[in-house]
Amino acid sequence: MIHRPLCIALPLLLSLATACGGDSGDNGGNPTDGGGEATPDADLNVEPTAFRITKLALLDPHPFAINQSFDVVGVVNDSITAAVDGDAPPEDGVLDLNLALVFRPLDTTAASAPMAITFPTCSAPLASTVCMEEATTTVINSVATNQASDCLDALPGTVAPYDPPVVAVPGPCFVSSAVDVTVNLGTVTLPLKGAQVAATFDGAEPTTLSTGLLRGFVTKTDADAILIPDTVALVGGEPLSTLLTDADMDVEAGTDGWWFYISLEAATVDYTFAE
Repeated sequence: MIHRPLCIALPLLLSLATACGGDSGDNGGNPTDGGGEATPDADLNVEPTAFRITKLALLDPHPFAINQSFDVVGVVNDSITAAVDGDAPPEDGVLDLNLALVFRPLDTTAASAPMAITFPTCSAPLASTVCMEEATTTVINSVATNQASDCLDALPGTVAPYDPPVVAVPGPCFVSSAVDVTVNLGTVTLPLKGAQVAATFDGAEPTTLSTGLLRGFVTKTDADAILIPDTVALVGGEPLSTLLTDADMDVEAGTDGWWFYISLEAATVDYTFAE
């Protein structure tokens, strides 16, 4: 059984979509750096261990509809859950939202190890899902650094007192190096700059990851340019930035925008490679 990758998405309001972005991989299942070369230090003779993300929830910022008077984070997160777990009509035999984290090798005792973030095709139904990396599957290379204590937390002054709050990822855990990821939501894209993912290992040879966190920055310029699809009730045709409050706005290296914080959990999954 080959355990492998995972795919991340952030549906906004009633949009259901699959997240994608970053460097591409080869069709032999080897993480690449976008130029066709295998990731440095990845042991291609070692069976990869892949975790598919099983839960995602937007923690901060909260989107607001109706002139920013109505908090719709619950609608967003319900939509995310439906996409992670299901195959919405018209069914195509594929789960709607798939993200995978691939370790090669997975060694919770090592200081660090190569890790790839991928966006595979995962079969429906959820109970028997198998994920496949195809020639077109996006592969984003990173390095997972293992730590005994907190691996990733909110940056000071970048979160509001929402419930549930953003909490630090406790050890034993890993944290990825920072990468830029464009999350494709069909007609909406969410460009996350300096994105990192971290999670707690559930055991020395884990089959699940818990208390995970995805963190990335969306500039105001990008949020102004991202339009919500016309099919979305109440806010269709509006820029993403109109759903995000000035009170939630952050400044990163002199640039206005919003740090996005998304909680996650994951579990190992059977992973195959397209012939």
